[in-house]
Amino acid sequence: MLILPLDPAKWNHLEVIGFQPKTFKPDDVELSITHCGVCGSDVHTLTQGWGKSKLPLIVGHEIVGNVTRVGDNVSDIKVGDIVGVGAQRGSCLTCRACKDGHENYCPDAIDTYVCGPTCLFSWHFRRHSMWLYAHRT
Repeated sequence: MLILPLDPAKWNHLEVIGFQPKTFKPDDVELSITHCGVCGSDVHTLTQGWGKSKLPLIVGHEIVGNVTRVGDNVSDIKVGDIVGVGAQRGSCLTCRACKDGHENYCPDAIDTYVCGPTCLFSWHFRRHSMWLYAHRT
């Protein structure tokens, strides 16, 4: 994985580090990442162009990978599926926006960038199945 050093002036001097993923829960899916994009959003975040970012920060979002593990409550995604993850990786699921199916408007929405090392991904990703999109042929 790539991570931003603590000095924003050195935003293009990335280094490899390790981190502890979240605890695997019954609604979670784990995947092995095969593709990951680094886009303008990542550059703005790295350079502090959208305001102060929480550092250190792992860059790269909008990923694709192969499912390696599914929680007991997950029925629509199977081990071996190819899935994608967009720019949002969570929300409260309890506010009016979430209950109406508009999680992207949740005041507590969690993006896949700008939130620090424990919420993003590297070679593996672990997240609630709601935030994964399966590819089926």
